[in-house]
Amino acid sequence: MKLSRLYEQLTKIPFKVTVDDNMTTVAAYNGDTLLGKVVFEQVFDAYELDFADFMDEDRYYRTFPGNDLIKIAHLQVEPAYRGRGLAKQLVTHGLNLMRRKGYNQFYLNASPMDRFNGLGLNELVNFYEQLGFKVLQHRGGNAMMGMVVS
Repeated sequence: MKLSRLYEQLTKIPFKVTVDDNMTTVAAYNGDTLLGKVVFEQVFDAYELDFADFMDEDRYYRTFPGNDLIKIAHLQVEPAYRGRGLAKQLVTHGLNLMRRKGYNQFYLNASPMDRFNGLGLNELVNFYEQLGFKVLQHRGGNAMMGMVVS
């Protein structure tokens, strides 16, 4: 298949959204074939779970002033569809969906998946920075990142 035709198909992908308790999954399919997905999780005690080991409470509440915090828990694009903008489409669509639901504070732990031929840390950080996230803390081979949308 020509690259231009594949790009055209990827830009017209319908997204399937499923909600299960505190998790919202946005998935892209081509027929029955999963192309990729992103999972958003509403986290109720994010400070204790993910931030207390590197950030004091004052900084945490200055960074995330509201009560509702959404974590991008998982992002996956099948190998055959990588490098074509699908991850950006998935995350952007998911962020817009979550914003329509009233959420405006997001975070994630950028964790490279080199062993699975994924992006390295620098590429992941760059990817999420292009979407508006900022590095809160480098943590070994990972980076905790956050974003508050006004």
